[in-house]
Amino acid sequence: MTLIIGLPNLGLTPESKQIGNQNLLKEVSLLHNELLKQFAENQTNIQFVDINQIFEILINDTDNFNKEYQTSIDPNKTTESCCRGGYFAYEHTNESKYFYKSLLTSNPKPKVLQNFNNITSKKIDMGKIPLTPYITTAILTAETITLCKNPQEFVFWDGVHPTYQIHKALFKYIAKEYLGIRL
Repeated sequence: MTLIIGLPNLGLTPESKQIGNQNLLKEVSLLHNELLKQFAENQTNIQFVDINQIFEILINDTDNFNKEYQTSIDPNKTTESCCRGGYFAYEHTNESKYFYKSLLTSNPKPKVLQNFNNITSKKIDMGKIPLTPYITTAILTAETITLCKNPQEFVFWDGVHPTYQIHKALFKYIAKEYLGIRL
C-alpha cells in the first residue's frame, strides 16, 4: 500500500498570513487534495491521507494536540515561524562582482567569512567567483536569518515548512489512523 499525503490548509502558514492570501491558498489546498483523493480512489494500491483535520486541531486546539502527540507547541506561536528572515536574493544581485563587493563592504566581517582569516584584505577578483542562485541563497541566508532558541514551541520552521515535532506528530497520526500502529 502506498500512502499519498495531502496538503494542510496552506492558508494557515505564516507566509500566507503575511501576504494576505489565506482564502486563495485554502481553496488551492482543498482543490489539490480533492484531485489527489480522486486519483487515489481509482488505484488499487494507493490511499489518500488527509492531514487537514489534524492541522486544524494543531492551530485551533493546540493544548489538546500537545497532549495527544506529546509536543510542546506554544499556542501563541502557531502563526509564527522559528526562522526569521528571507531565503532569496534581492534585486541587482545577479552580477557576482557587485554582489560580493556589496556584501563585503556593507559588512566588513560577514558571518559566512568569519572563519577565513584576512579574506577581505586579499586581492580577489570578485567577478570570477560564480554567483549561482544556490551560492547567493546560502550567503544571504547566513547573513539575514535569525533562529529562535526554542523551535519545539513552533509549528513552522520558516514561512511554510513545519518543524520537526510537527513532522513527528504527523507520523504518529498516520501510523495510528492509516496503518493501525500506535506509537
